[in-house]
Amino acid sequence: MGVSFVSLLLGLITGVHPVTVAVSGPVAAVELRLDGQTAGSLHGEPWTVRCDFGGALRPHKLEAIATASDGRTLGTAVQWVNLPRQPAEVSLSLEAQPNGAPTAVRVSWESLEFTNPKRIEATLDGEPIEASPSRIELPRRLAASTHFLTVRLVFPRGVVATAELAFGGPIGEEVAAELTAVPIVLERDEELPAAEAMSDWFTAVGQPLRVVAVERGFGEVVIVRDFSVGNLKGRWRGQLGGGALASGDVARLLLPGASAETRPGGTVFLFDLSRGYPGSEVGIPWMLASLEPDAGVGKRQSLADAVCVAGIHAAESNAGRAVVLVLGRGSDDRSTHSVATARDYLRELRVPLVVWTVEEHDDPATAAWLTGPEHSPVLSYGQLARAVRALRGLLRSQAIVWVAGRHLPQDIALAKPGLSARLAGS
Repeated sequence: MGVSFVSLLLGLITGVHPVTVAVSGPVAAVELRLDGQTAGSLHGEPWTVRCDFGGALRPHKLEAIATASDGRTLGTAVQWVNLPRQPAEVSLSLEAQPNGAPTAVRVSWESLEFTNPKRIEATLDGEPIEASPSRIELPRRLAASTHFLTVRLVFPRGVVATAELAFGGPIGEEVAAELTAVPIVLERDEELPAAEAMSDWFTAVGQPLRVVAVERGFGEVVIVRDFSVGNLKGRWRGQLGGGALASGDVARLLLPGASAETRPGGTVFLFDLSRGYPGSEVGIPWMLASLEPDAGVGKRQSLADAVCVAGIHAAESNAGRAVVLVLGRGSDDRSTHSVATARDYLRELRVPLVVWTVEEHDDPATAAWLTGPEHSPVLSYGQLARAVRALRGLLRSQAIVWVAGRHLPQDIALAKPGLSARLAGS
């Protein structure tokens, strides 16, 4: 008895889209809310309403609330639009002794694509802990304080499912569905404050947020390489083994050539994403030079759209993150969205954007990417090495603050004046 979404809004969503829901039981009406505001009311078949997501690309929360004829709420469905959607999911549940002492964490996961994960990675309070895909034994003696467990299941083709669990101390237990990761950048190289010391740091739509845990760990980088970039193997011959990131960091390459796929509700443009390369084992120069010269043949290059999609992938890991756009001499960009839209979207996702240019050029379209302080020329290997070091520093400067509740990233703000920190991407 209740309501569920038939329309799954995949891809980058703007403008007006039909939204269809399915109901069961004595449902008399369904109210559709977009970011807390009524977007339509349904009172019978076909349970469809045209919903306007606006002209700007930004994250949204879409809710469907089913009510009976007497006004009772019978069910609620939520769909997060223009935010990461996982092809595999993992959940965690705490096992404890009768006296409440935690003993282990059960790991449950499911995927429509994969039979088993390739590996499982877990950290407890920022330190690696032994884990299996079904169970994690906790240390016998844990301090009577808040602990934070992060679990990553790594599947083929670079698919990663992540879950978090905070437990102990005054909070009891918080599951991943009730937490939001807020990436911040510490302006100075200083110790990360304890969660209790950050109780007045954040608000969402003006309401204070409770900080559950804070952590520093690995970083996720998604690189978008312009097809006009020339052959870099010859330019950097003999130097492709350097330029590594820190241990635990992951780098991926997203090709900006979009392929169209027709799905219910419209056409979705898809981009190829590489597997995740361990940042300490595979250098950024090798990744940039590994793209075959004919990779873009027959592809519709959509740089701005690709940067938007890269931002979603960078935010999936709930870790330190960045998108790196590598530009050549300038190419035809057939993106649906503008450079300004892509910049604004990554800012709302809290994903820092870094722009590297490997060629001298005066292309007006490419110049639109070079207006911010994040631009660095990498015309020589020495400049590239410096840019990679700066990228490492950007990832290391980020910390993840976990706040209670699920919130849109653009709704979260730093509330305390005079902090030596800022929201990532701002």
